[in-house]
Amino acid sequence: MGKEFSIVVNNSPVKFAIVGPNRSRDMVWVKSDDAGLDLLATAMENKSAVDRSVSVFNFYFLLGLMSQFNLVTEFGAMTIGLGDYDDRQSTLRFVWEGFCTDKEKAKVNEIFSRLIYDIRESVMSGSISDLELSLAILVSKCSEFHKRHLARRRLFRVILGLYLLFGLLAFVYGIVRASVKFGV
Repeated sequence: MGKEFSIVVNNSPVKFAIVGPNRSRDMVWVKSDDAGLDLLATAMENKSAVDRSVSVFNFYFLLGLMSQFNLVTEFGAMTIGLGDYDDRQSTLRFVWEGFCTDKEKAKVNEIFSRLIYDIRESVMSGSISDLELSLAILVSKCSEFHKRHLARRRLFRVILGLYLLFGLLAFVYGIVRASVKFGV
């Protein structure tokens, strides 16, 4: 892996990036072709503050007013750097955009932990096809969890719409009944 080299994966259903050590600093190892700077910044900063879980009762989520970045980290996985390295403990971070619960995020972390060595070997060899095979299950799970949450959002909107419709019908019925009762 060269000094400024990172692999771009095209046509991923999920925006993601993997950040890890290269020499004495961290850099993007792999990213999806549509990964934005905000996603990359989340991975580089290693912040858990932007790493919130989605609740079914989060109205910003249910109304579609927010996006979510999720971050999982594997510590000490790459203590042998890709070139010169220093004494700091290295981490490999996977960040993606999509909705998931804490339990689903733990599942993604488990999958990521199992795949880090395959990912490292694919990145070092520059083999995009091997890398895509290594990432397929990870990206697939992220996509599955995100779609599940979007389905919940749609269900919530349908139920909310039905409640509003029934409420409106009850209101109109009350007005009509009151007007008939009072002869208006």
